Amino acid sequence: MGTAIGGAVSGAFLADRIGRKVLQIGPLVQPAGAAVLWFELDGLDTASFSIWDIVTGTAVAGIGAGMVIAALFSFILAAVDDEIGSASGVLTAVQAVGGSIGVAIFGSVFFTQAKSGDFTAGFHRALIVQACLPAAFLAITFLLPEKGRPEEEQHGITPEAAADDSGTKRHLTMPTPTSPSSGPGDAPGPPLRSP
Repeated sequence: MGTAIGGAVSGAFLADRIGRKVLQIGPLVQPAGAAVLWFELDGLDTASFSIWDIVTGTAVAGIGAGMVIAALFSFILAAVDDEIGSASGVLTAVQAVGGSIGVAIFGSVFFTQAKSGDFTAGFHRALIVQACLPAAFLAITFLLPEKGRPEEEQHGITPEAAADDSGTKRHLTMPTPTSPSSGPGDAPGPPLRSP
């Protein structure tokens, strides 16, 4: 729920208004949520545990993560001059691999301690790792452009078409080639077919 709220706030208006700073606020909010979780987990045991015991910390950490996730692609793609589609594909692949690596790291840190029966200590160690990652990301954000790439340009729509008063958005297209046999005074021939 927190990630959805953070993503909605960031994607809807915050990234457009404050630019790259949204990527710097998110990594500060996320460790704050981890700190709340740290204290929420103290004194809990498996017999008395309820999901409501950790809802506040999880929501705050999620808001911070959502602020970054919603806006990150547009800022990275703003640094790409052309081949936006390829860059977007690489980003999607890196995001999937990064998520898998993150799950493996947090799982290893947690279960190394939890296998002895001390689940709280396992969570605490995972939260320490979780607080270090946003700090590293925060340092990298200063290398990103001040403003993200507009949403339309991420999907191959020209800036001219996006600003078109008619309300019709035209995608980037190539003209259809005509038959090489047609001369200047001839009617255009049929379109060439791809082999």
